[in-house]
Amino acid sequence: MFDSFNGDFDIQKEHINNCGEYVVTSGLTDDGILGKSDVNAKIFDNGTITVDMFGNVFYRQFKYKIVTHARVFSLKPKMKITDNQGLFISNALFFLKFSYGYENMCSWEKIKTKQVQLPCRNGNIDFDFMEKFIAELEAYLSVTGLKDTCLSPEEEQALREYDNVNWGKFRMGELFERISTKKLPFKADDLPKQITDKYTLPCLTSSFRNQGLNYFAPRENATILKNVVSIPSNSDVYRAYYQSNEFTVLSDAYTIHWTYDNKQLLPSQYLYAVACINKVTDLPVYSFV
Repeated sequence: MFDSFNGDFDIQKEHINNCGEYVVTSGLTDDGILGKSDVNAKIFDNGTITVDMFGNVFYRQFKYKIVTHARVFSLKPKMKITDNQGLFISNALFFLKFSYGYENMCSWEKIKTKQVQLPCRNGNIDFDFMEKFIAELEAYLSVTGLKDTCLSPEEEQALREYDNVNWGKFRMGELFERISTKKLPFKADDLPKQITDKYTLPCLTSSFRNQGLNYFAPRENATILKNVVSIPSNSDVYRAYYQSNEFTVLSDAYTIHWTYDNKQLLPSQYLYAVACINKVTDLPVYSFV
């Protein structure tokens, strides 16, 4: 489906001068756009797709340059596609981000034989469906007001207040305490993935899918938890989650709750705290090794 191309110049931050073309680097911040530069480097066409070392995929509707040391490469479709079709295909490649990271960087050699699932008709890729699907989605977002990115006065005020916040650093052990739980006599493969009979209590494992809750166990003799934070202890994605509903711990994960000043956090405060936790526990800080 694609031909792969690399950049020819190692663009640095000092080359970003707000002139020329956009510069694409690795990461999700601003869709991987570092800024603009008129440095003499290879320019990639619009209507192409970028993939970085973490497996993040973006369709580019504009010409751009690449930060080569960030291990970003460009995919040019072998067929003519519209912007809507490019957006659909790039989202179909979203699964790549779950397989790569610092310990296993994404590259063209690693992904060129992977299969991507796309709509088909009569044995051929259904580009008309892609076009219609994205167009209808954009129309829906426009009608429902979800396409409007203008901030309300209240939202602008909240951002101004956020800029004036005084920040401090705290040890995790000062703020949270780990919760002891009973060990369950089950293995994940022995448990159902849907509620059946007496298996009604969600079980926490190290998975990042569905916030780690992918199995169900009996409530009898289980430590039932709620309104706490879960963290995996043996995973390739070390992401904390706020668990607002009842569950129990099965394996390869643990839970913590707020104890600082004996204060009870509100759900919204827990959600904010989880975002702060993930700044220090999420990849690439921790991994299997």
